[in-house]
Amino acid sequence: MNKAAKSFSFAAVLFGKEQLEGSQLLYGWCRHCDDAVDEAPNQEKASDELDRLKQMTELSINSKEKLHENSFIALRHLATKYQIPSQYPKDLIAGMEMDVKGYNYKDQKDLELYCYRVAGVVGLMMSHITGLKRENALNQAVAAGMAMQMTNISRDIIEDYKRGRIYLPQSWFEKENLNYPPRDSEELKQSAAHLMPRLLDRADDLYNHGRKGLIHLPIRAALAVSVAIEIYSEIGNEVLKKKEQAWEERCYVPKWKKYILAGIGVTRVLSTIPKRLIQNRKPQAIKTVWRFQ
Repeated sequence: MNKAAKSFSFAAVLFGKEQLEGSQLLYGWCRHCDDAVDEAPNQEKASDELDRLKQMTELSINSKEKLHENSFIALRHLATKYQIPSQYPKDLIAGMEMDVKGYNYKDQKDLELYCYRVAGVVGLMMSHITGLKRENALNQAVAAGMAMQMTNISRDIIEDYKRGRIYLPQSWFEKENLNYPPRDSEELKQSAAHLMPRLLDRADDLYNHGRKGLIHLPIRAALAVSVAIEIYSEIGNEVLKKKEQAWEERCYVPKWKKYILAGIGVTRVLSTIPKRLIQNRKPQAIKTVWRFQ
């Protein structure tokens, strides 16, 4: 996390010890799966890695067979300790399958399905780890995760293009009379600069919905998640501000600004304290298995 997810790592220090450990273990499994596919030297190897991930994920969550890879040992530990539904890790692997098979994102629903699978389900798994207290808030956890993935897409659009992936929907290009697929990365930069406000407006809507769920998290988890939302949404603002220059080098939020955004995130959570005090905050086990519709 410290090396590859600096924004998350910055926010995660606000978790309690157990929540921090759980989030690190979950991140480790997600990163292992992501790297296995993205770093494969060719399509055949990527397909082989995907098959292995499917098999190991199934063994981790639905068997007692001895495991030897730390990432999958961690997944089994988390699934058992926090009663994480087996559907969620499987959905994440299904999102990676969309990458491996070169899925064509025809419209916004296709895009949002992908964002749900690779990030919304992370929000759901984190809900179990952090002790979400209200099942109705699961959709807000999904929204925050999906928004963060849309921010990732906005920042990494050229890097993804070099891997043969375009996540911006085909219908968006066609509506604006833009070539799809673009002829090269330079044309993609021009088109993306034109389409990016639409993507990040949708992300902002999802961030705002996600913020409504903060009150249903224990206070320390709420602080960490709130700070992560503020920092990640600011990455999108940087992309919008830089336009085509956003993809000349990786957009990031400087550390001094992270502290300012952390203050905003903390203030948002502290403002919920009066409401927290008058509500019954007894944790309730999450029994619902959330599904994308």
